[in-house]
Amino acid sequence: MRLRDRFEVQRILRGAVRHRARTIQALVDYSEQVTGKQITVRALPGLSSVSGAVSDSGRDATIYYSRDGGEWRQRIVIAHELAHLLLRHTCERANSPRIRDILQLFAGLPESMVIQALERAGFKDEPNTESSNYDSPEEQAAETLASKLLVLTLASDDDFNTLSAYQRWVSNSSIVTTFMGTR
Repeated sequence: MRLRDRFEVQRILRGAVRHRARTIQALVDYSEQVTGKQITVRALPGLSSVSGAVSDSGRDATIYYSRDGGEWRQRIVIAHELAHLLLRHTCERANSPRIRDILQLFAGLPESMVIQALERAGFKDEPNTESSNYDSPEEQAAETLASKLLVLTLASDDDFNTLSAYQRWVSNSSIVTTFMGTR
């Protein structure tokens, strides 16, 4: 993960604690506040080749997730896609000349859905497809942020209040600072 993303993860996480984002809906609300986008979260029947995707039109964004895998898996996917929005990641594959030409043919559909459909059909645009998409720094940062945001949704009221209070008061050697990062 890039150093810039590490600092962003820490900054976003501190903001989520201040916002008291303790549920998926509260994380969506916080993400809307930070990004200035209207965010819709929708289950997408038939989404099987990927767990989730985000379609970002600039003013609003839609997170699509698969219903497969149960409620916890769905929460992980939604948090992961929110992390991409919060970290202002873009779909790198959408910048490929071949992909841009294809996307123009389907201008009314979200780019991420078209790209996923192409992937399901076996379309490859990358010369080296041996490495996983999760090897990229963007995916690593999104996974890191999503996992930390999900920890906030699991904390008890007392633990969350303690975490929030100590965020400003503890020393650099504490577990809270290790989790939240330095100010």
